[in-house]
This record gives sequence, structure tokens and C-alpha cells, in this order.
Amino acid sequence: MTMNVKGTSQHNPAIISEQQRSQIQARQNQGQQQGQTPSVAATGADTVSFTDTATRLKALEQQLANQPVVDKNRVDAIKRDIASGTFRVDANRVAEKMLNLEGMIGGPAKE
Repeated sequence: MTMNVKGTSQHNPAIISEQQRSQIQARQNQGQQQGQTPSVAATGADTVSFTDTATRLKALEQQLANQPVVDKNRVDAIKRDIASGTFRVDANRVAEKMLNLEGMIGGPAKE
């Protein structure tokens, strides 16, 4: 992820003079009177911009957060199959999934 910081100064941004604070407030008021929404750039404060990749990752993170942790219907179906004695484990499929997972996390693929 690339982060570009513009307008940084050598001074601690949390420590500003009363005069600077007044100037920032005046710029914000002027922008509001002109129908503009105050922005970080308008206040003279530091700004941060993220790459497209970071934005897409944030969107994916939100999508994942909205997904249920457990597929309740699938769990219920497996419970029914176990209770009825019809649940079968496909050893080849389990092994294939384990190898795929190993490859995804960067481990050595073993044959």
C-alpha cells in the first residue's frame, strides 16, 4: 500500500499557534459561506491518499464483514447426515483441499 502525505511540516501538527488556529477557522468559515464543504486540504492540514489497491481491499474487508461466520444451513445438513449415518468423508477431496490451503499460505507443496 502506498501512502502519500502532502503538506507535512517539521513541527508537531498537534501544536499550532492561536494565530494558525484562527486562520484555519477563517478558511473553513469562508468555504462554508461559499457553499463548500470544509476539507482537510482547505484547512491546510496534512492529507493522506490511498492507492486503488487499498481502496479495493477496504471494500473486500467490508464485504467479508457482512458475511456470516458459519453457514448454518450447511451445518444443519451435515448434522442430519451424521445423525442418519449417511455422512461420508471423501479422503481425496480433503487431501486436495489441504494441499490447496498449504499452497495459499506459502508453504512448500509436497507430492
